[in-house]
Amino acid sequence: MGSYIHAKSLHDSNISVKGMVSLEMIGYYSDKENSQSYPIGMMKWFYGDKGNFITIVQKSFCGEFAKEFKKLSFKNNSIDTKSFRTPSFLGGDNSDQINYWKFGYSAVMVTNTAYYRNHNYHTKSDKQDLLDIPKMGLVIDGVFRTLVQLK
Repeated sequence: MGSYIHAKSLHDSNISVKGMVSLEMIGYYSDKENSQSYPIGMMKWFYGDKGNFITIVQKSFCGEFAKEFKKLSFKNNSIDTKSFRTPSFLGGDNSDQINYWKFGYSAVMVTNTAYYRNHNYHTKSDKQDLLDIPKMGLVIDGVFRTLVQLK
C-alpha cells in the first residue's frame, strides 16, 4: 500500500509527524433501521442501528494528536460523530491509518464504517449516485476546522 511506503519513508528518515487523518469511505448514509452493522454485534446497543453518522477510529493507545483530534472533532462536525477505540485487528487491515500505527505515528480514520453499512462497497453496484455529497462536505468541513485548531 502507498500508505505503508509513505509511513516507512517518514520513519526511516526520522521525520517527526504530528498526526495523520485517513478519510475512508465518508459518503454513504442511511436513516433506515438496521442499516448499520458492526464487527461485534453488541456494538449496536451503544452506537445504534442507523447508518447516519461518521466514526472516528483510533487505536487503543493512540497518541496525543488522535486524542485531541477526537475531542475537537465533536465540537467541529455538523454531522453526528461517534468515536471508537480499537485494537488494530478491528481497525480495518486495509485502511491507511494502520500503516502509520505500525511505525508509531498517531493517526485516526474518519469513516462511515464502509462495508458495515454500504453493502455495495467495492462491488460493481457501488455507484456515485449512492453517495450523499452534502454530508461528505460536512465531514470534510469538520475535518478541516479540526485540523486548523490543532496547529
